[in-house]
Amino acid sequence: MSTLKKRVLLAPLDWGLGHASRCIPIIKQLQSKDIEVIIAADRQPLKLLREAFPKLEFVRLRGMDVKYPKKLPMSLFMALSAPKFFETIDFEHQVLQDIVENYQIDGVISDNRYGLYHPDIPSVLITHQLFIQAPFLKSILKKLTERYAEKFNCCWVPDFPDSPNLSGQLSHQESPLNNVRFVGPLSRFSEYKNNHSNKKKGRDLMVILSGPEPSRSEFEKRLLPQLEKMKVEVLLVRGLVGQKEHTQALEKGKVEVVNHLGSREMFQEIQSSELILCRSGYSSVMDLAALGKKALLVPTPGQTEQEYLAAYLSSNQWFYSCSQEELDLSADMNKALSFKGFPRKWDSSQLSQAVEDFILQLNQ
Repeated sequence: MSTLKKRVLLAPLDWGLGHASRCIPIIKQLQSKDIEVIIAADRQPLKLLREAFPKLEFVRLRGMDVKYPKKLPMSLFMALSAPKFFETIDFEHQVLQDIVENYQIDGVISDNRYGLYHPDIPSVLITHQLFIQAPFLKSILKKLTERYAEKFNCCWVPDFPDSPNLSGQLSHQESPLNNVRFVGPLSRFSEYKNNHSNKKKGRDLMVILSGPEPSRSEFEKRLLPQLEKMKVEVLLVRGLVGQKEHTQALEKGKVEVVNHLGSREMFQEIQSSELILCRSGYSSVMDLAALGKKALLVPTPGQTEQEYLAAYLSSNQWFYSCSQEELDLSADMNKALSFKGFPRKWDSSQLSQAVEDFILQLNQ
């Protein structure tokens, strides 16, 4: 190898921003060990990680362009999209061979991109969905997940290995895989977490929008009329990375709207808010747990993973959840504030050890 530093390719899935944001602590851990990180991404995740790490080297790696259906049930949409999923996996696997050669890559860390495994260098898959929740074909989906996950040297699950945990049945079931390793939850805010305990709350509600279109825009349209009528201070973050920054005050109510916030700004605004309203995507859930926040979770309609997480977390009295159709902010805010939040203390030691072991593999 011609370079002195080991070079690691890190590639997050490009469905929303969550997969990219949860890779931030991994990138920082690698950098702290003098590893050179090359990021392969596209669209919004590429913009987010470029903003967070402007000096890193980037490779544009297109993913599957997913737009959630407006009327078609999500389960049926996913089934009909299966050929495109497999095509994307094959494409990623072929492209990776060229990237490894051209960029002199020593190891790969892939967040939910199942084609990014390589036979000659250490390859890690990050996923919290070893057991995909679906209304049908669960056993087939389980076998497909195992088929691809076993191609990687290690499968990192971003959660605690025991109870209480954040992912429930998504990752805590018996599996024939022998490469699974729980690395603890991942949050881009984990480095700031010690600052939250004595932070004074100054805002009643912060709304964080996320996810693919058109579901993100549809949720915003549903929320705005309710927010305008409320007499509490609200910050709405639209989740539009790369859009021209603007802040606007709505004509009714005490609502401030911004397109996007950087990680430190987002942390500060979350900490100054009494309650967070967001989707029940797993990365959002990990962020809430990292910062000890209370939340009102509204799963994306038809998105079975988010619907499962919302029900699981609500049944444990950690985060209150409500369907998009039934959301009534004036009533649901008070219910959400009565829930206790995730009870477990944050621990980054498992991730640190996993990164250390990965680096040892790079040097073998």
